[in-house]
Amino acid sequence: MSAAAEVEVDDYDNESGYGDELSVATCLASFVARLIGVQSPLKWPALVRRIYHHLNPSGWVEFQETANTLYSDDGTLEPNNALVRLMHNLKIVHDKIGRTLDPAPEFKNWVSGAGFHDIKEQRFKFPVGLWPRDSRLKEIGALLSVNFTESVDAFTAKPFRDHLGWSQNEVEVMKAEVRKEAKRWEVHAMFDLVVVTAQKPDSE
Repeated sequence: MSAAAEVEVDDYDNESGYGDELSVATCLASFVARLIGVQSPLKWPALVRRIYHHLNPSGWVEFQETANTLYSDDGTLEPNNALVRLMHNLKIVHDKIGRTLDPAPEFKNWVSGAGFHDIKEQRFKFPVGLWPRDSRLKEIGALLSVNFTESVDAFTAKPFRDHLGWSQNEVEVMKAEVRKEAKRWEVHAMFDLVVVTAQKPDSE
C-alpha cells in the first residue's frame, strides 16, 4: 500500500458514511469476517448505488469475494462432506439474520443496475488444503485449511446454537468433522474467488 494512502473503517450500512466524492472505491470483504457475519451489508444493492453516487465520473470500483459454494472438479467433494454442510448451515444462519453469505454471484447484476459500465468479472480457484501441485495454489490452500481449522469455533459456536437450535454436542461434532475434512489430501475442495471491476461513466 502506498504511503500516501489513507485507510478509513466505517459502517457501510450507514447512509451518511461518505462526505467527499471518491475517485476510487474498493470493497474488499474478508472471508473470515463475512462468515461470522461481521462485514456483510444488510442491503448490498443500496451499498453499490451509494458507491456509484459518491464516485467521481470515470472512477472505478472493485469487489472481491469468494463464491461461498464449495465444489470439486473431479467429484472428490461429496454432498455430505462436513465442509459442504458447514457452508450450507452458515447460509441458513445468514438468511435468518437477514444477511447474505454469498453476494459474489450477484456483483455483476448489482453494479450494472447501479449504472456502472465496462463491467468485467474474473474467477480464480481457491483450493482448500495442501492437495494442489501448483505452489501458489498450495499456499492458498494451506491458508484456507487453517482458516477452517482455526476459525470453525467462531463460525459455529454461538450462531449454530442461537439460530439453528443445535446442542453443544452437535456443534462440537461438526467442528471436529470440519477440522478433519479441511486437512484431507484426497478431497479436492475449492471456492471461486470472484473479482468484479466496473467504471462509472464520464457523464450521466
